[in-house]
Amino acid sequence: MNIRPYVEGDEKSIIKLDALVEEHPWNRRNLANWMWKFKGANPAGKALIWVAEDKKNILATFAAIPIMYFVEGQVTKGSHSIAMIVDPKWQNKGLIKYVADKLINNVVEEKFAFTYGYPNDKAYELHKQLLGYKDISNQEFYYYNFSKNEKNIKPSTLDNLIFKEIKSFDVAVDKLWDSIKKKFKVVLIRNKEFLNWRYVGRPDLKYFSFGLFEKEKLLGYCVLKIYKEDKILRGHFLDIFTDPENKKVFHDLIIQSMLFFQKKNCHEVNLWLQGSVLFQKTLEEIGFFISGKRPMICRFNFDNENLEKNLIGKNWFFTMGDTLEIY
Repeated sequence: MNIRPYVEGDEKSIIKLDALVEEHPWNRRNLANWMWKFKGANPAGKALIWVAEDKKNILATFAAIPIMYFVEGQVTKGSHSIAMIVDPKWQNKGLIKYVADKLINNVVEEKFAFTYGYPNDKAYELHKQLLGYKDISNQEFYYYNFSKNEKNIKPSTLDNLIFKEIKSFDVAVDKLWDSIKKKFKVVLIRNKEFLNWRYVGRPDLKYFSFGLFEKEKLLGYCVLKIYKEDKILRGHFLDIFTDPENKKVFHDLIIQSMLFFQKKNCHEVNLWLQGSVLFQKTLEEIGFFISGKRPMICRFNFDNENLEKNLIGKNWFFTMGDTLEIY
């Protein structure tokens, strides 16, 4: 058995391994997705990937992708741990712990201040008990059913604002980011380089990006996804971002997006969101309700009391775009 870092060519074996355990049949991972995610134009840098190999067969893998954050006014390099995969024949035998230890040592060497993740039920206790992760929050899952909701979505008055599609993020989103970033305590850096890689550049799935504009000034944006599970067509807010003190712009972004989903004949709409009481209350006022929760955990890679104090659920503005899993 050999525990080693990724080398070019491993990706095909990793995809085959992933196909053995992937739980989401409506959104399978593929090679194009893997190359974009792990070797693409991420402005924060390249992913760290480790594998366990036996006789040229990859039996387990674990990775961390660097992501830049803005924490209490400071640019901070964090990472998202992802794709903990073990061949079913080798599960529950302790193999992944050896791979994870190598990855964590690598993360520390690269000076990633923190590493966060969204493990499934099987991996949650492993992360906490053996890998040093701590609970951050139980993230809330917001849900809206068009046919069952008493609060029907009706067009809102935009008051000279324009809701239009964004084909590529440009300097307008950088201006938006620079103007409001200090209003967040903990937030992923949403500049044009990151957004174009994360949303526009994904090769295997089309997202729909929209902005709310006052003439040429971008006031906020959202990134939407449509997917089907059995006979249910779902609309999903992958990301939504605006001034955390501007309820109207957030409300208009949600409503206009809901109208878009209606035109696409979606049955349901959902999103993950935390870290903004105003936004969360607005969702409930529109007719969303919390239908589930998911643990968010984080490993602090250095002894940093200030970082641990700030990276908590009520401070950490989060949407599904903060994760680089299949979504």
